[in-house]
Amino acid sequence: MLFRSHFMCDLARHMLSGGRPALLVLASSLDTSVDPLDAIAKFTRLARSGNNLLRGLDRLGAKAGRRALLLVDGINEGDRAAWRKALRSLSQSVRKFEHVGIVLTCRRPYEKLLFTSSSAKGYVQLEHPGFEDREFDAQLEYFAYYGLSALDVPLIAPEFSRPLFLKILCEAISHLAAPSRKRKLVEIASGQKGMTHVFEYFVNRVGDAIERDFVLDPKTCWLLLKGKPQTNPGIAGIMATGSRDWITPDQAVGSIRRDLDFTEEQAKRLLIRLIDDGLLSKDLRWRENFLVDAIVFPSQLFSDHPTARHMLDSPLDTSPDPPIRRT
Repeated sequence: MLFRSHFMCDLARHMLSGGRPALLVLASSLDTSVDPLDAIAKFTRLARSGNNLLRGLDRLGAKAGRRALLLVDGINEGDRAAWRKALRSLSQSVRKFEHVGIVLTCRRPYEKLLFTSSSAKGYVQLEHPGFEDREFDAQLEYFAYYGLSALDVPLIAPEFSRPLFLKILCEAISHLAAPSRKRKLVEIASGQKGMTHVFEYFVNRVGDAIERDFVLDPKTCWLLLKGKPQTNPGIAGIMATGSRDWITPDQAVGSIRRDLDFTEEQAKRLLIRLIDDGLLSKDLRWRENFLVDAIVFPSQLFSDHPTARHMLDSPLDTSPDPPIRRT
């Protein structure tokens, strides 16, 4: 079964609470030099090979009276070439065991690159829409969990149907003083005001560990993303200059190198960490009739704010024939 979204932790908890054996791994954590199934066995240290791992899961499933599930989250974040090569044989291997099922997640549009028409036949494909059409119920649950007062009117922007965005929003606002929480939520509900605070808080909180591990000054991650006026445009500035909501991986590495005086290898490692920790995300974009790898912000709203901030901080073009007039 293939799910085109990231919801695996909730599914695993549901399966385990119902007494169903389940093994959850992240594709990005696996060794890319071996077959994915063998890599799962190696990473979990539960078996000497992928086939032995399936045998063990089959025994657990038979004992429980239901299929044991092997759940692999985010195959688009792993070695895409290896997964593309292995997907057909993977479904065939699992099918040999009566009490084993496999669930994969893959974010759109990567399934177009990973699955061939042949390999896709081995999986039931479902799409998980997040909290779409259930935004208000989801917000009530999240607000209650974080001790926030629910709004009288639901937040209906598309971002509020996404679990990750709701989590970031609630974490940022829950750290404010109690009198400021409701006011900040109202500001966000009434328009875009307040979103920069949410984004900056999230980046600084997540960036703390990254900055310690890479021996960087505090708030370096925030500056890498939003840029510095007159010195380095940052990720947001490159997006603004190119009039698009994404940049290439090479552009991202180049921006990090310029800002931190890193080697190319250091910059690549830092970019991977920014992606792994959720400050940036990998995606695909059409460019000259080809799908190319792209680096994007984790949410469209997060993309809009630092980009707009960069544009406002940049000098105004007062030339007689500015580009906006020509368009």
